Amino acid sequence: MHIKELHAFFVDAALLSLLSAAQANRKDEKILLQLMKFPPLYYLLENFIWVVVFTWGIAFSPSNYVYPLLVFLPLMASFLPTNRSIENQGFVIPVPFSAAAYDWKSGMRNGGAWGIIISIVLAVVGLFRFEFLLVGIVVSSISIFGFYTQNEPRQILYAVADTSSSFLKKKISQMALLFLMINSFALIIGLVFYIHVFYVIAYLFLGSFFVLFLMILQKYITYEPNTNFRANTFIIAFYYISIFIPFLVPLPLVVGIRSWRRANRQLSYYF
Repeated sequence: MHIKELHAFFVDAALLSLLSAAQANRKDEKILLQLMKFPPLYYLLENFIWVVVFTWGIAFSPSNYVYPLLVFLPLMASFLPTNRSIENQGFVIPVPFSAAAYDWKSGMRNGGAWGIIISIVLAVVGLFRFEFLLVGIVVSSISIFGFYTQNEPRQILYAVADTSSSFLKKKISQMALLFLMINSFALIIGLVFYIHVFYVIAYLFLGSFFVLFLMILQKYITYEPNTNFRANTFIIAFYYISIFIPFLVPLPLVVGIRSWRRANRQLSYYF
């Protein structure tokens, strides 16, 4: 992959993060659902305009025409219906997540299933185009945000751990396992077919994991039992972009240390 293509990918990956953040914070969603017979058509037009505006040069350059499409399709897929009761579908919680069933069910209800499916499909397509592997990792990390949109009841804290620090460690380790499971196929494909550029996959994987780590800490900094958590997705998107800008790389590291202390202090009030 040429440097120009890598740059184009990261530009669109950043755009995907920002657009997803904007959609997560939009205030007119309920109005759209009430007034429009087919709201996804509105989203389709809106996202099409944004992608064309911000990726004009990439869209019409000889080798990078496919990137705007990679941004556009995952965005549209995020609006597919997933609000079905898992208990009525015979859904079985995997053993690694038995202590975090609350997060797992919450995530599957909030679009996590589509994110997982899309990221795996992109990994398969990555057998033919390296860029799809990278996009799959980005999509999987964004979909995992949906697993942490609800704050657990206080009883869940006691069921998972005995102290605030052990609770945070448990949550982060479970998130890491989930992220690894979703992207294991992409990592294997990278090792087998793209070993000469595997460092790119590894860096994106580790960077995405660290952004998810910051997102979990952000959740528990403001934790209150039985409430909804709305991440500051613009800040999360900024962290995502900063891991690709050399002079900004230390920023998420410093924020991570500070956020760990704040999240641990907030949770200690409930133990």
